[in-house]
Amino acid sequence: MFPKRVKLLLILCASSLLSGCWDQEPLREASLAYSVGADITEENKLQQTIELVKSSSGEQSSFENEIYSATGHNIMDTGDALKKNVTGNIRYFKYGVQLLGTKILKKGILPYLDVSFRDPTNPTALVKLIAVDGETSEILEKRK
Repeated sequence: MFPKRVKLLLILCASSLLSGCWDQEPLREASLAYSVGADITEENKLQQTIELVKSSSGEQSSFENEIYSATGHNIMDTGDALKKNVTGNIRYFKYGVQLLGTKILKKGILPYLDVSFRDPTNPTALVKLIAVDGETSEILEKRK
């Protein structure tokens, strides 16, 4: 009888240590990206521009947009460069917008979207893809 009680006590202690939400991410620590733009530069590099929605510290209902841009050889390079410049973890809105420039459309969009679809933290079901005639960074800068 005694070993059963010890086993039960150990199981209860272990389960209390293992239960929890280690993968939660509070919104105050996240940088929410509403719009993402992708272009190919003159040097044949990828330029990714994101629009982050930041809530102002004064009023709860007021927001301001911040635009960040980075260049690299692929989506992973530009994503890493953007993460260095942005405070907090970049998270994408469920109903976000993804802008694709003319040069990317001519090359084919699958290699540029593949990384987004493979990332389990990136919501892709309701994201709107928009083809842009020109550079997406110019459009996102105007929204600022």
